[in-house]
Amino acid sequence: MRLQDLDRLVSAERVRNYSLLLVVGFVVAVVAWLVYMAGNDWLDPFGMPLGYDFITFYAASDLARMGDPAGAFDYYKIYAREVAAVPANTSIFLWHYPPPFNLVIAPLAFVPYPVALTGWLAITLGLYLLLVRKISDHRHALLIALAFPATFVNLMHGQNGFLNAALLGGGLLLLDKRPWLAGVLIGLMVYKPHFGVLLPLLLAVQGRWKTFASASVTAVAVCAIAYVAYGLEPWLAFFANFDRVSLILERGFLPWSKIPSVFVMLASLGIPMKAAYAAHAAVAAGLALATLIAWRGPGPQSLKVALAIPAILAVSPYCFDYDLVLLALPIGLLADYGRTSPLAPGARIAMAAAFLGPLIFPTLAYQTHVQLMPVSNLLLYAVIWRTLALARRADVAVAPAPGVASPSLAG
Repeated sequence: MRLQDLDRLVSAERVRNYSLLLVVGFVVAVVAWLVYMAGNDWLDPFGMPLGYDFITFYAASDLARMGDPAGAFDYYKIYAREVAAVPANTSIFLWHYPPPFNLVIAPLAFVPYPVALTGWLAITLGLYLLLVRKISDHRHALLIALAFPATFVNLMHGQNGFLNAALLGGGLLLLDKRPWLAGVLIGLMVYKPHFGVLLPLLLAVQGRWKTFASASVTAVAVCAIAYVAYGLEPWLAFFANFDRVSLILERGFLPWSKIPSVFVMLASLGIPMKAAYAAHAAVAAGLALATLIAWRGPGPQSLKVALAIPAILAVSPYCFDYDLVLLALPIGLLADYGRTSPLAPGARIAMAAAFLGPLIFPTLAYQTHVQLMPVSNLLLYAVIWRTLALARRADVAVAPAPGVASPSLAG
């Protein structure tokens, strides 16, 4: 079977219908989940608290409100505040964020836990949907964005995937029209530093110095404000936490089935840690170099932005399924580009795999210990690269030869 044959399976009508089914299914699941938890002291069937990861945001905000922001890195202190938020909770959720994120979550602990969770999800989901509308004006764009399984995963976790997508995606999409504002949005991502490794290089190869300067000033300013607000102690605790993060990642204390990195994919197959890290680094470096070459060359900027997201996700061995909300950007940009221009063979099926991946691959990994989400991300990267190459060839084909005037439309 050819790639073109697989692409025909992904029609506009099927995307719309299945998206509607997914949204209805997610709504039913959320309502059923809430009804169950309301009668079970706000614990789900697996003993996890309402909001899941959000409980760390609330607990860290509570500790900062009490004058102990560094306490979020202490097992006992953060667990005590998590139990205060959901008394029946017996699971500990650890804190790994730098102090700038404390500025984002600061208001949470001043309202009851359910109110904080509802407000957090409503505001960040709204920002995410604004990004989607910026990507495409297609009448089904918002429906498809809500049907994206990563949207559901982030919603159930109470995580920051919506905010990440809004800031990073908004910054990259505004590079041409609002370079200073683009830099501000990118700079605000300093709370997620492992997603920012590639960004300065991308801005530099395109000579986007206004955005580069704006992002740098914003990042430094946010860090300075966090230092003034919370002091040096949480910074020291954050850097001291690096070894703990590596340890819990390598020993599987974090659920590998939910971590879509090349490192975890290889380590879960029994490959030695050092070899898995080396292979991950090689893949990350290769994607970074390929993306920098693409950004420096000709071609539609929308495809270059789409290309950057899978590369950014591939850089760090530490990311989760809720971070895959970021894939709404390349999937949406590639789909929108395909409305008027040809896509590379296999692009539609690769988009479908990346779209459904956060629903299918973590479950598969949990059952089989085989993590395929990185493969899906690499396939998406490959079809974006090939589509960009097609666009370049098309531009060359229609360009007039040297010394030959373009045909006039006048007269």
